[in-house]
Amino acid sequence: MPEVQKTLYLVFSNWKPGKEAEFHQWYAEHVAQILEVEGFESARRMTRKEIEGRPSPEYAHVVAYEISGDADEAFRRLRTARKAGLLSPLDPEIVTAFKGEVYGLGE
Repeated sequence: MPEVQKTLYLVFSNWKPGKEAEFHQWYAEHVAQILEVEGFESARRMTRKEIEGRPSPEYAHVVAYEISGDADEAFRRLRTARKAGLLSPLDPEIVTAFKGEVYGLGE
């Protein structure tokens, strides 16, 4: 049986000062909606940790989504879901920075 292609989609973001609670509430809902899209198998949310002697990360929040199968097809489905209004939109009053990057998972 052939191995299923695995892809990691990392989404980096920051919240507006004073809006951390709203950010986490919005993101919890948003992640659940994305996991309804076929191909998006799991998600892990992480928050910046300051370490003495290390530079502060640029982004306060990261979500790592694991995609199984054809990543191009999963992203087509994600765009379709967004256009259909199935994903809560990014609110610029809460989210101040957003960047997504895609990586293939090797062995």
